[in-house]
Amino acid sequence: MGRSVALRSNLPRTASILPSIPVNRNLPPSTLMTDRIKTAASILGITIVLLVAVDLLGRAASAVDRRFFDPPTLDGASAAIDDRQFASAYDGADYDPAMLFLEFSATERIIYEPYTIWDRRFYRGELMNIDIQGFRATANNSDDPDALSVWVFGGSTVWGEVAPDDETIPSFLSQYLNDWGVDSTVKNLGERGFVSTQEVVFLYRELQAGGRPDVVLFYDGINDAAAASNWPEIPGSHLSLHRIRDRFEFGDIPSERRRDLIRSLGIYKAARIVLDRLEARNRAPSERPQGAVQLQPRFLDANFDYLANQAVGVWLSNREIVSALANEFGFVPIFVLQPSLWTEGKPLHVSEIGILSDHLESRAMTHIMAVRAEMSSVLQSRRSAGTLPPNVHDFSDIFAAIEGPLYIDYVHTAGPGNRIAARALFDVLAADLCRASPPNTSPRIAAAISDACS
Repeated sequence: MGRSVALRSNLPRTASILPSIPVNRNLPPSTLMTDRIKTAASILGITIVLLVAVDLLGRAASAVDRRFFDPPTLDGASAAIDDRQFASAYDGADYDPAMLFLEFSATERIIYEPYTIWDRRFYRGELMNIDIQGFRATANNSDDPDALSVWVFGGSTVWGEVAPDDETIPSFLSQYLNDWGVDSTVKNLGERGFVSTQEVVFLYRELQAGGRPDVVLFYDGINDAAAASNWPEIPGSHLSLHRIRDRFEFGDIPSERRRDLIRSLGIYKAARIVLDRLEARNRAPSERPQGAVQLQPRFLDANFDYLANQAVGVWLSNREIVSALANEFGFVPIFVLQPSLWTEGKPLHVSEIGILSDHLESRAMTHIMAVRAEMSSVLQSRRSAGTLPPNVHDFSDIFAAIEGPLYIDYVHTAGPGNRIAARALFDVLAADLCRASPPNTSPRIAAAISDACS
């Protein structure tokens, strides 16, 4: 009992420091329930306000970071650091690669386009520009209304990923043609991920709209190889088949919706500020590995000859369709198989060896590159057999004399590589024009071609 009394004697001292809260134990249950609901609502409201405040602060921090502190650019698909912005191929560029990649990221918004499936939105930037029709800007074009009209189709390599407007293949090609003395306008009809079948449909749609080119160039290979590698059961498929099919058949894909929602949150954006800086520190150009890297493909586990023959078969069938359109509409068609990092046409720089080594860690990427390399073997066999049309060209070896870095990934090159590719295209095109001018050119342009060829 003594212990109990001692405890009770402490109660008044403890209670004295607490506010006096009147408790009416005679309130009806409904009133007590109402008070509890009000308390829960207050807690919920405060929680929502705090979450909104945190989200707004995260968004504000991300906006300030992007506006004033030049964060590293993320890959649009993976939301990870886009390593290509640190490629040695950009050394010596007269522009800031970080700004280039930031603008490229802004152009990644796509819209639906009938028959060809996707297209780019209008964009205006310092280094990259897309017009209201979704076409990439081409530099060095002539303003003359009767200028030689050249259309260039292809995937992202033609479009210019990741290159400024004046360093795309079409821009360099326009420069070479106009410097040759033939007033020319080159239209960039490339689009990221396009396969040759999409490009044929694109050509058809442009002709349908009233366009009349003098020359049409197709610069393909890697995307057709990717389609054959990923969906061999559907010859001639476009890329992203599974995603587009699933969206059409099942509506929105929940996992993609959840991913997009998470990436839109302010707290996610704020966290990326720290994580991206830490990740970019390990990818700084000064810390690139300089030692030799052993290239040991581990995933050569497919019938690449079969896949390459399928891809080449589709590509050459599209050539026949385009040739029929050329006869009808009076333009010169030229088909070119583009170079890629995993072909025997270039001595690899140490940075390119590192890029290739990273790609070979992926089964999907290894298969795509292997199919593209095998496509060259298929074309060589057909040329030896005398069955390859004369307007089909393989550019696998156009970088054979270049030891310095050109590639930023498995197929895309920086400006110097695009210039070399454009020069090779010009040589092929000039040879064709010297054999016979397109039938619909003006007398002035026909005379300029004749003078340039003499």
